[in-house]
Amino acid sequence: MARDVTDAAGAFRLEGLAAGPASLLVLDFPTHLNARRALDLEDDQAIEVDLAAGGIAGSVVDAATGLPLADVTVGATAVGGASTGGASFGGPSARTSDALGHFGFDTLVAGTYAVTFQKPGYLTRTATVAVEAQGTAALDLALAPGEDPPAAAKP
Repeated sequence: MARDVTDAAGAFRLEGLAAGPASLLVLDFPTHLNARRALDLEDDQAIEVDLAAGGIAGSVVDAATGLPLADVTVGATAVGGASTGGASFGGPSARTSDALGHFGFDTLVAGTYAVTFQKPGYLTRTATVAVEAQGTAALDLALAPGEDPPAAAKP
């Protein structure tokens, strides 16, 4: 296994690799963006890798009044192998809707995400959204007033 770190221009060089099939994984640690590529190595070749991020943006309103909801905790969880770029529910990358009910996630790897909305006094909802590289998926949602049932006690 060969490893390298990119320079300031984003370039890297792996030397001493045998010709033939290989797998390349490029990972940006701060954002968790990644790209995998199957390669057929030859002598000396240049390979361009694009760590394109996508995002989710939207708003949340009260289902009864249609008014924007502030302070809704919004979390995105990858479904089926996507990476959240650190945007996991309840973690440091969870978002809170602003006074106009707007929220957003960026630096998400393309894939499918379960987006969960929680606010005291409202029923929790989860919606699924597909994120494309270099695109922003729109997700507008209405939360119904109410209380979630208590979690079942474990014996």
